[in-house]
Amino acid sequence: MDDWLPMFVILRFSHECDHVLASHPSIQMRAPLRIHISRREPYVVAVNKELTLSGHGSTIEEAIKDFVEYLISDYWVYKRSRPETLDKGAKRLLRQYERFFDGRSYSLIK
Repeated sequence: MDDWLPMFVILRFSHECDHVLASHPSIQMRAPLRIHISRREPYVVAVNKELTLSGHGSTIEEAIKDFVEYLISDYWVYKRSRPETLDKGAKRLLRQYERFFDGRSYSLIK
């Protein structure tokens, strides 16, 4: 890995995260999600700047898994929240998430 270079990965929620999605059967991907993979010693970091989220690990696979676990967890926090408890920023983030995800429970945000 000495010649390792930064790269972009397009998540389509396929083999990269099947093991994570198995515990979230009510979520489906609407659109691919682009993440930037880089090395920040001692970690590999997976970042999506649009959603301002990141994950890290000692390998690319671990960084992607950490990113996906955080992303899904954060999505459900906003998705299951009552609209009156969310400020403008939280509502905007939920709308961004909903561009990528389709949770089979209904959205409270219009």
